[in-house]
Amino acid sequence: TVFALLQSGPSGRFVRYFPTRRDFTSEVANIRSAQSVRDVAYLAGTNSNGQNILTRLDATTGAETTILGPDQIEIYRLRYASGSDRLMFDGLRYSDNQYVVGTVNPTTLEVATTVTGGSQLADLQTF
Repeated sequence: TVFALLQSGPSGRFVRYFPTRRDFTSEVANIRSAQSVRDVAYLAGTNSNGQNILTRLDATTGAETTILGPDQIEIYRLRYASGSDRLMFDGLRYSDNQYVVGTVNPTTLEVATTVTGGSQLADLQTF
């Protein structure tokens, strides 16, 4: 499956180009980061209220599932680690104002986070 983000921001569109072209509507109104894993796309950004969210969009059915609700974590980057079959991310956790590195299990959608204790630049090696 081939996805594309056409013009990020509030007027941006998220589309699938292959195997067939299809436009998707998402809860994520302003997509800041996206990662595809097989027929699924993970979208991080803000909803129409400006709140940070993370969703899972199934390209086959068009169904979208919220993984991280409004303003739990502001996600900076998403990456898929195929060796561990986990989606990895980093971001700011609002509940305690801590910079965290986390994972999402693609099967269960369980989220695990770890406070890094460092700065963003030092923690980039995680990815």
